[in-house]
This record gives sequence, C-alpha cells and structure tokens, in this order.
Amino acid sequence: KEVVFGHQHKRFSPQTIDGVTYHSRPLGYAKEWQLTRAFIRQTTLLTIRGRSTPSKAYCAIKELKAFKDYFAQQLAAELRDAMTVFDSNEMKGWTYEY
Repeated sequence: KEVVFGHQHKRFSPQTIDGVTYHSRPLGYAKEWQLTRAFIRQTTLLTIRGRSTPSKAYCAIKELKAFKDYFAQQLAAELRDAMTVFDSNEMKGWTYEY
C-alpha cells in the first residue's frame, strides 16, 4: 500500500510503517524549496537577517543575480524531486481518496 500526502509543506523520504509506504514530496512555495535552502546555506554573498525564517531569507536573495542563475540551473532537479510517480500497471485496483 502507498499513501501520498497532498497539501504539505515539508518533504521527507518515503517511510514504511506497518506495511504502508508514506510519501511527502510537495513542491510548496519557492521559499521552502530545497534549492532555496541550499543556496542560503552555501552563499557567502551576504549576511541574511532572519536566515532561519524562510520568508525573510527568500526575500533577501530572490532578486540576486547569483540566486537567479542558481535557480535556473537547479529548477529541473527541484521539480523532479518533488514528483511521486507510480507505474500505472501497478495501480490496478487502487483506491483514491481526495
């Protein structure tokens, strides 16, 4: 059995509990993205006041050329990592709840 959480803002690796595998790989807001967090951790370009607050940190970097370049390079990987893809042949008999 597989469970995919929809509206979440935190990613975690798939976890299996009592035979059920749970997935949480949301895209969320750009301020929450892994690429944004990685850029903030790696950057030595500036001191970010409120670095641990996603909104403040994102506002401080979103217009920087270095961030825009990094964003363009990392966007495909960010989108790929946010997807959960299931083989449709394995989905026969599954139930869906919204």
